[in-house]
This record gives sequence, structure tokens and C-alpha cells, in this order.
Amino acid sequence: MYPRPWWKIVDWRIVLAVAVPAWLLVGGVLTMTLSKRDKTTVSDKIESFPITKTVQLPEIIPAPRPVVEVAA
Repeated sequence: MYPRPWWKIVDWRIVLAVAVPAWLLVGGVLTMTLSKRDKTTVSDKIESFPITKTVQLPEIIPAPRPVVEVAA
């Protein structure tokens, strides 16, 4: 008679009953820790960058008028 493989010896219901809540707990703790660390908003980050370079806009050149020939 062959010995039973290890995956048939383990009761997977118990493993899942312990592992799933443990992973949920770890994920919740990490989420709370990361959210407490970074309280700045996007607008705060944008305002904190100083503008070091001004942009020169090109001069507006009027569009050329079409040439209309008048028959005399």
C-alpha cells in the first residue's frame, strides 16, 4: 500500500479558516498604517512645488488675408 500524499493528510478547511482571517488582518493593519503616514492631498503636493521657470508665449501673428482680384 502506498503512503498518502501530504495534500490529502492536511485538512484544508482548518488551514483556510486560519489563513484567510490572518491575511485580512495583515491587510487591514497595512492599509491603516499607510493611510496614517500620508495625509497630504494632491493639491498640497502641487502647491509645494515652486515654479522656477516662466513660459514665454509666442507673439500672435494675424492670419494672412486672402487676395481677391476684381475684374475691371
